[in-house]
Amino acid sequence: MSATMVDLANTSKDPLTAGVAEMALMYSDPLKYMEYRTIGDLTIAMSRIATYPTVGYRAINGSYTESTGTFEQLDEDLSVIGGDTDIDLELEGNKTQLVSQERAQMIAKMKAWSYRINDDLINGDRATDELEVDGLSVRVGNLPARQRIAANGTASLNVYASAANLNTFCDLLDQAISVLDGGVCDMVLMDETALRGWFSVIRRVGASAGIVDISKFLMGKHDQQMASVTYGTQSIKVAQTGFTDATQATRVIPIVQNPGDGGLDATSMYFVRSGEDYFTGLQKRSMRTKKFDELEAGPQKRIRIDWPYGYSNWNDRSISRITGLRFAAADI
Repeated sequence: MSATMVDLANTSKDPLTAGVAEMALMYSDPLKYMEYRTIGDLTIAMSRIATYPTVGYRAINGSYTESTGTFEQLDEDLSVIGGDTDIDLELEGNKTQLVSQERAQMIAKMKAWSYRINDDLINGDRATDELEVDGLSVRVGNLPARQRIAANGTASLNVYASAANLNTFCDLLDQAISVLDGGVCDMVLMDETALRGWFSVIRRVGASAGIVDISKFLMGKHDQQMASVTYGTQSIKVAQTGFTDATQATRVIPIVQNPGDGGLDATSMYFVRSGEDYFTGLQKRSMRTKKFDELEAGPQKRIRIDWPYGYSNWNDRSISRITGLRFAAADI
């Protein structure tokens, strides 16, 4: 069974867990969309077709040449993310205190937690930190080369430079979607600069041509808007990845990537087909919160957040990436 963080916020009978889930959704677009499959374990394995068997024709009274496909074994291990927050008991209930220390600390904790989830969804790399998850950048790098699309060879594509470049950008979108299995795309992840750039191109090219229509839909009782783009006949969720932490100094998907010519002027967009057979989230169980009323070590109470989660992409056509895109404001 799969569920989103929205489901947890809506259905949890524990007020603390529901509140923490709502806080997480405030700071993470991807968490509004990502489904996490509950597997009840810290690892999952499956077989994926590596080479397909051959077929052919035979003559009457003849025979076929036997051919058997081969499979590769894939394993995905979950990572455990969370943290403890301690609050001195004397900081609670003061008359001059306008904001609950517990609430203020939990908002700060979940803001940091959501930023880390966003960052690791894209940039997580077990080769760098064995405790974290592998994100989309690592995963698409391990897929066939067709899943990685350079916008303009080893240079960046200045999208706004000409009408031809606007159309080239639309062609790149078509290509990134078409290399996904069945040409089905469920979600696109990008920096806010690329998101504004895409919608700018829509206004210039797509809307007048009847290619793209922007719509909004709501997310249950939370009434938080999530963007959806109708591209051709598909409704594609659009998520911006934001920053790596609350200082907002470093973007999860930089706009200063090197496209190959040494110029730090490009960004990327990630395209995902989601589902259990494609790219999906995994969890041993739902996120858990626990409150300790008073610690033995001292007069503090502790709130703990704990979540064993990860990702899998069983199909090698579940992710694609466009690199080398430039959406400079000066070019608009």
